Amino acid sequence: MPVEIIADKEIWDAFIDASPSGLLFHRWDFLAITQRHTGYAVHPYGIYKGKELVAVCPLF
Repeated sequence: MPVEIIADKEIWDAFIDASPSGLLFHRWDFLAITQRHTGYAVHPYGIYKGKELVAVCPLF
């Protein structure tokens, strides 16, 4: 299963919105706010099964 950086806000937020456990705190804009106020860089990783995005993992 390949792991790649997700650079597209719409892909990230669409995955979060479709997830039953996705919250406001997982959305792209909240991650950007957290990055700005903590000084740590966010690395939004996506895990793919073939071409299907199956998981996301924001690392700071």
